[in-house]
Amino acid sequence: MDWSPPAGEKVYGTLQKDTGYRKIYVCGKNMYLHRIIYQLISGDIPNHIDHISGDRSDNRIENLRNVDQCENMLNLTVKQPSFTGFYGVYKTKQDGVFRVFFKKRKETITVGRFRCVKSAVLAYNERLIEVLGEFSRSKVDFNIRELKRRGLI
Repeated sequence: MDWSPPAGEKVYGTLQKDTGYRKIYVCGKNMYLHRIIYQLISGDIPNHIDHISGDRSDNRIENLRNVDQCENMLNLTVKQPSFTGFYGVYKTKQDGVFRVFFKKRKETITVGRFRCVKSAVLAYNERLIEVLGEFSRSKVDFNIRELKRRGLI
C-alpha cells in the first residue's frame, strides 16, 4: 500500500500484518482504529466501513465510508485475478476467445467475447465502472496498471 502520513505526523495503533488494519487498545480491549475514527467523526456506528483506497492502514476520514456488506465485498482486491492476469477476463480453451463477465451481488453481468485481450480488458473496465461506479476502482486500476506493464497501452 502506498499511503503514508505527512512528515512529522504521528500514526496511532498497531499495524496487524495479517490483515493490514490498525488496532488500538481502548478500555481494556483491542479495537479497530478505523471504526473508532469513523464513529468519533460521524457519530454513526455502521456494520461495515470501507477503505475507499483499498489501503486498510489509511484511516483518514475522507478514505472511510459506510457501506453494506455487498458494497464492502465489491471493493476487495483479490490477490490473484483470473489466469489471464486481469480481472473479469477469461480465455476459453476451445477457441482462444476472451470471455468477459463479472458478478454484482448474485447477478452475472456478461460483457462479451473478444479476440484481443486489450479490447476485452477495456470493455470490462468500462462496463464495471458503468455498473459499480466508485466500487470498481481497485479492479479497474489494477487492470490498467497490468495493461501498461505489458506494454499494451
